Amino acid sequence: MPNATVTIRRASSQEIMVDRISNPTDLWFPFPLDMTGGRVAQAATALWGGPVPSAVEGESLWRLRVGEGQGYPAYISIGLGEPSVLFSAGRVPETPDVARELVGYIREMLSGVGGDEPGV
Repeated sequence: MPNATVTIRRASSQEIMVDRISNPTDLWFPFPLDMTGGRVAQAATALWGGPVPSAVEGESLWRLRVGEGQGYPAYISIGLGEPSVLFSAGRVPETPDVARELVGYIREMLSGVGGDEPGV
């Protein structure tokens, strides 16, 4: 299980608006989840509800916050390349190692959800 001190939750609509303002170039840094799209979709939906609309056709997004306080914007993306966690250039973790650690917590949560894997 993930570290009990790390919070992973769905982002509020206000936080999503702040993400857009703080990242005017819409630049995101991907960190692969090393899981299939079907597995990620099933587990993310069980944990945080269905995906939200993306501006990119074919992409499914779960807009999350990971970490304490306001947390970091961490969007789970499937449908365009390999399933990944995207960190916003507007508020990226301090180092790539911190980002990888946070992705590890997300991966652990996703892996902990049981069930059959649908194809995506």
